[in-house]
Amino acid sequence: RKLQIRQMMKSLRTNGHNTIIDFYSQAQLKMPQYNYLNENNLLKGLELLKDCDMSQASKSKTLNIFSIYGNEDIIVPEAVSQKLMVGNGKRTMVKINGGHGIIQTHTETIKELIRGI
Repeated sequence: RKLQIRQMMKSLRTNGHNTIIDFYSQAQLKMPQYNYLNENNLLKGLELLKDCDMSQASKSKTLNIFSIYGNEDIIVPEAVSQKLMVGNGKRTMVKINGGHGIIQTHTETIKELIRGI
């Protein structure tokens, strides 16, 4: 995951616009109608994520975690969610057919799942 993030950061610095278009395509996301997700904002977010692994911290805590993920998500694979399922507390994973953009493609399903928590 770190390698993937570093590669994307390098690509953003050299060819930002096309990297963002590729990211949206791979993630099965619709391009936004606004310009918030630009090279600088994406680089800031990736910088925060590249060394972030909450799985170790979550093991030692009693947490209620509800994870919804797309079974075709190549940006955040299922293994990342599975790591968060280890530990005390109620921990639930729900798989939806789709990619990283399930919030856009399965909005109503996700709303219903969240209402049921």
